[in-house]
Amino acid sequence: MRRGYVVAAAIVAMTVVFAACSSGTSSKDKTATAGAGANTTRPAGTATKPAGTATAKTTGTPGTVAAGTAASGTPGATTAAGATTVPGTSPVAGSTQVDASGPVGPAPTVSEADQTVAAGAGAGISGGDPNAPQQVVGTVPVPPPGVTPVVDATQIAAPNPPQDGCGSTETICRFIIDMDASTPGIQSSRDVKVGDVFRVAVVFVGVPPPGGSFGGLSAFNFNLNYDRTKLIASTISGGSSTDRNPDLNVPALGGDAVGWSCLPAPEGDLDDPGGIDGDGDPATGQAFLSCFTPATGQASGDLVVAVVEFHAIAKGAVPLRLSDINTSDKIGSPLGQCTGDPDKSVKEVPCDPGTVNVQ
Repeated sequence: MRRGYVVAAAIVAMTVVFAACSSGTSSKDKTATAGAGANTTRPAGTATKPAGTATAKTTGTPGTVAAGTAASGTPGATTAAGATTVPGTSPVAGSTQVDASGPVGPAPTVSEADQTVAAGAGAGISGGDPNAPQQVVGTVPVPPPGVTPVVDATQIAAPNPPQDGCGSTETICRFIIDMDASTPGIQSSRDVKVGDVFRVAVVFVGVPPPGGSFGGLSAFNFNLNYDRTKLIASTISGGSSTDRNPDLNVPALGGDAVGWSCLPAPEGDLDDPGGIDGDGDPATGQAFLSCFTPATGQASGDLVVAVVEFHAIAKGAVPLRLSDINTSDKIGSPLGQCTGDPDKSVKEVPCDPGTVNVQ
């Protein structure tokens, strides 16, 4: 199957990922072979591992967050030192069927969409009940003595990105990491201190509007790569899949009525317990988000599609870059990828990195 595909196929692909995960085969231990149904490309809205290679992992002990910080950047989150939960959020609005090229089965239910791995794999590794309070997976070091962390605001500002290369009407023209999600415009770098909590935005520039036979963002996934020895992006279990870390910017993507779901559930680092496999390197982090809507994609233009919250834990300059981006419009056509991503049939567009200087 090509990477860009109709939304109906996205829903089917999600079910395939769940079934593959339940097999318990580890991507670190076994490589899928030709004829085994492996899909070495990564359709938008699906996991970044070939089918049949993702594995369930044991759940980590809920950790702590620094005093004055929110576990997921959600307003109303618990802020006391040692806090591990934040108030639960409402489930994603119910999904609807889509008629793209023929009859389509029902979309996954909210509970299915919010599982981190396979349905039936057990509550301990499922990513949490979507109606349960949110909880941090892993541990965030406390700030040094005497340090009062600065915590970014949770509002999301207009990105106002540059329009270089935006002559196309059928593809996205640029992907950008904005290093300060709450400040208007694009910030390619910023300074923070050890203990600070900051939020970066993932921006898609020039998403074509829905109309005719193409346009509108209906599915996407990405990895945001960082140095885990200096930054931590906490994985959140429990609560809606669209309100974790990375956090889907639902209002910019059509609102609750469009029925966005993120599957497998978001991970602050793919090596965190309870989700699909990462690269196994404790020095690297890969924040992962994979989302789709079973409705017709409505979002277009310059979009902050998601926000990733980081804790600064050690001094140094840290580059952030995007990889493994997949995108699909309302009929499943790909909307672009980063240079160096694997599918050579998809147009490559600039992917602007960001840098944080931890002082």
